[in-house]
Amino acid sequence: MPAKNPQLGTTAGRYAAALLSLAREHNRADIIAANLQNLQKLLANHPKLAQTLKNPSIPLNQRNALLAKLMKKTRFDPLTTSCAGLLLRNRRFHLLKNMSEIFAQTLAEEKGERLVRIISAQPIDEKTQQTLRRHLARALKAKPQDLRLISAEDPSLLGGFRLEIGSRAIDASLSAKLSRFEETLSRPAS
Repeated sequence: MPAKNPQLGTTAGRYAAALLSLAREHNRADIIAANLQNLQKLLANHPKLAQTLKNPSIPLNQRNALLAKLMKKTRFDPLTTSCAGLLLRNRRFHLLKNMSEIFAQTLAEEKGERLVRIISAQPIDEKTQQTLRRHLARALKAKPQDLRLISAEDPSLLGGFRLEIGSRAIDASLSAKLSRFEETLSRPAS
């Protein structure tokens, strides 16, 4: 495992490293990465479900049953299901998002890919993703196939998108533009 990712030393990073090791051993790293991304989208689209699974005041056996039902319905890989269950049993389900991101980033690094997160107010269709991939590849002086795009939705952006490439972020969202406009209006006239 490359030591490039400093987050591997965190608790979420240790879970990600262990899952990645198992996923590699079973030749299912890409499947697990897709499962984790889809699980994140599912929980983001159903915040009450996410809150229920993270809520320690709800008995663990009830949360376990809910998670088991969810995983069976979504037909995720057994390794993904086991990892999510382990996080829940260890009272670390709140680490799932961070663990998933570390897993994806580490996998991308191992493959020589650059991880690009695209956060938009609405889901981005495949054609738009391909156009973004081509433009990003040109701007980053990379091959389109060397970019691993991970998309997420955040309705608070209102429109546009936010890109996260490593430690860089580009905010082209409507909410950011409105915020900058508000700052401009609130400055005293010179």
